[in-house]
Amino acid sequence: MQLDQFEQYVQEGITRIPADFREHLENVSLVIEDFPTAHQFNKMRLKHKWQLFGLYEGVPLPKRTSSYSMVLPDKITLFRQPLVNYARDEEHLRQLVANVIWHEIAHYFGYTEEEVRKAESERGIVY
Repeated sequence: MQLDQFEQYVQEGITRIPADFREHLENVSLVIEDFPTAHQFNKMRLKHKWQLFGLYEGVPLPKRTSSYSMVLPDKITLFRQPLVNYARDEEHLRQLVANVIWHEIAHYFGYTEEEVRKAESERGIVY
């Protein structure tokens, strides 16, 4: 899959986020990489580079204090190759990308992995 088509799916996924959530996103960037870096791979204790679809790195919104300033943006990374490889077809890929964006934004808002997985389960989201 070409990068420009994947970027289009990312833009579609972002527009699926309700405006009241998007309005509260500040000092966070969303980037696309093919695979996790060596640092991300080691930090996440991955067994192989194909198992990570997305990653939030930063200070979750609820943990930011009044002294939170002059810092680099938090980062949400989507890993294109694992997502493309996992998807059954283009429609499944579109849905995966949107779900991963939601998942990582939930971490930005302070949800733990367990809380995010529980919410996904309740909404019927299956990867």
